[in-house]
Amino acid sequence: MECAAAATDETVGKDGGERELMKRAAGSYNNASEVVRDGLRELQRRKHADQLTEIRARIGAGLDQLDRGEGRSGEPAAVLGGILEEAKLRHRDR
Repeated sequence: MECAAAATDETVGKDGGERELMKRAAGSYNNASEVVRDGLRELQRRKHADQLTEIRARIGAGLDQLDRGEGRSGEPAAVLGGILEEAKLRHRDR
């Protein structure tokens, strides 16, 4: 149990909120490895939540564009092919 408490004090860093959360949770872990694994899982969860927020924002922007009549017409496969090609060119130009 000492090992988990030490890990929570030293590895969380200067972020007071996270540090306090880890101190309170320290009794829930058997060792420092469990603390680290749980922290990594939480980081992954937050990353996915951020990605979903970004995707939802992009979908919303796309729907707004369609409402304004800014959509593309044509055969779906050709339209998507053109969009993908444009994206590749933009990515290459970075």
